[in-house]
Amino acid sequence: NDVAESKYWSTDLKLREFENIYGACVGGNGAIYCIRASAYSDFPAHISHDGYMPANVVVKGYSSNFCKSAVAFEKETNDKRKEFRRKIRMNRGQPFKKYFIPSKFNLFRYPYFTVFFIAHKYFKYLFYLLIPLWLLVFGILSKTLTYLLILFVGVVMLLGVLGLKTKLYQYLLTLGIAVLAQWIALYNTLKGDLKVTWDVQQESIR
Repeated sequence: NDVAESKYWSTDLKLREFENIYGACVGGNGAIYCIRASAYSDFPAHISHDGYMPANVVVKGYSSNFCKSAVAFEKETNDKRKEFRRKIRMNRGQPFKKYFIPSKFNLFRYPYFTVFFIAHKYFKYLFYLLIPLWLLVFGILSKTLTYLLILFVGVVMLLGVLGLKTKLYQYLLTLGIAVLAQWIALYNTLKGDLKVTWDVQQESIR
């Protein structure tokens, strides 16, 4: 899981560097970010500032930039249960939260930011729908290959549980945790549970 997490962040930082070329970095880092006072807006408590402030400043006419030289340290937890609960909290407010600041989807006015946001963030928070949909389409096209795929994934996961933790196992485990967390967050949202306070008993220390 550590390998998958490291790979994820390496890829994410490369994406931010590319987005920075166009002044349209779609995500911040909750550990450190800065903003002009004139570009700041207060958000509802369940809206993540580091995730939505970039869109907020862009629609106000500013650029959203990634500062590679800025250094921030975040403590990690090796407790997978805490990390799982953190991912549930991160997804609170879904599926409606994605449409906060709807003007960020205006392709004609904010072409770079809109494209980068959809490709970098939007689809990532739709895994809970996209992956089952992908399996459904794949199953319609070829049931045999679908069964073989499920069998292959099952064998990889079983071997991982038994001790053979390959990179593929770690990637699949990370993806599975993310998807399950999204489904639970969706359920919590629909029943009106939008917990927004930090609780050391429920969150990781990251």
